[in-house]
Amino acid sequence: MTTTEIRQTKSQIGFEFEFIRDSEYNLGEIKKSLRKLFKVDIKIEKEHHSDFIPTDTSWKIEPDYSGGKNLVELVTGPLPYPQARIVLLQMLKWIREDDKISLDRKCSLHINVNVTGPYVQNVDILKYILHFDEALVYKYFPDRERNIYAKTIKAVYPRHSTFKLDDLILSKTNYVYPSNKYYGINFTKLAKGYLEFRYLGGASYAKRSNECLELMNYFIDSLIDCYKNPYTKNDIVHLKEIVAKKNSLFMANQSYFNFKHIFKNLKLMVDGDDNPESIKSQFHKIVQVLFPLFQKMEVINYNLKGVVNYDSDESYVEIAGVKLKDTVIDSLRVIIINSELIECVVDNVNLKDCKTNTCDLTNTDTDGCHLTKTRIKYGYHQDNEITGGYINGKFIIIDRCVINGDTIFREGKYRDTEISDSVEIIDAEEIKNNED
Repeated sequence: MTTTEIRQTKSQIGFEFEFIRDSEYNLGEIKKSLRKLFKVDIKIEKEHHSDFIPTDTSWKIEPDYSGGKNLVELVTGPLPYPQARIVLLQMLKWIREDDKISLDRKCSLHINVNVTGPYVQNVDILKYILHFDEALVYKYFPDRERNIYAKTIKAVYPRHSTFKLDDLILSKTNYVYPSNKYYGINFTKLAKGYLEFRYLGGASYAKRSNECLELMNYFIDSLIDCYKNPYTKNDIVHLKEIVAKKNSLFMANQSYFNFKHIFKNLKLMVDGDDNPESIKSQFHKIVQVLFPLFQKMEVINYNLKGVVNYDSDESYVEIAGVKLKDTVIDSLRVIIINSELIECVVDNVNLKDCKTNTCDLTNTDTDGCHLTKTRIKYGYHQDNEITGGYINGKFIIIDRCVINGDTIFREGKYRDTEISDSVEIIDAEEIKNNED
């Protein structure tokens, strides 16, 4: 069978359409309109990412407060390709023509793809990344390039830092790949039997029907062609180009001597002491934390200023006085102090006296921070100022904070906190002083 024949007969496509409703346009009215258009059952869910799993005949709409109080998401089940093609075009037209619906830069269109057979289940991720044409995506959606929630998948690096650039081989087991959902392709969905393509979106995505359809076809065909076609000589060239961009980082990771000559303005210490012999003895433990943080940056700032201290008693790393942008920080052994984080994803980290802007904080504790346009999920947060953010998580504690701007407080608990009238409080609960 040709690639086109496989696409048309063996692919199943699901969609997640994000859009903004006018305040007076309730979910019941939207449901009625969409049911009339698609002739399927549509359930209204109260929570984003609800437990209900859509099918081809039963979909769901749910609020997504992370993009504002009126952001809505329509989630379909997996659909046969001929039906999916029609649904995509009809839904984009509905968004364009309903005068109570709009889009902004936060809105996305996610396309979930499976192809019956070995095409997804047995995908060679290294080969797929090397063959995938991101330039085609960015040609049609240039504003999505470097998007914090859909980063480039060309983020491959050797599993072992002692590699030599000239000795690279095309073996999928030798490399580490994007490992969370914040990439253009969410490879974590392979465990569920499909891939989620997150590239598309923005304020005008509904006006790009032809482009969306062409890219949907490309996403499917790229999986089929990856399975059919072998590695080529150009693949090793492309791989070296990707890895070479961060070759200095790998060199810095190999020794303290290299590190201090490459990161000249980043001071390393052990237990508050800058003794070179102490640093050399603990260097491997320091870079175990720093290396993943740096390698997840699309562009590494080798002129980064600040201090990194390793606490040998507690076995954690303190990072102070730095400015980090566009990376993922996900280590239980990190405390970040008096630093600025911009467009970062932060998980299982402690922040103290920091500034964040347009970040995602999950399972992260904050103390004395200024959190601007930041999404907070779980964690204990004290003595902070939170402006224009989104707070959602039943286990969140907001303590002695100031919340203002157009923040949405979806769920969580708070006490001794000043909340301005502009804040949207939905299911948040106040803790009285006499409660534990």
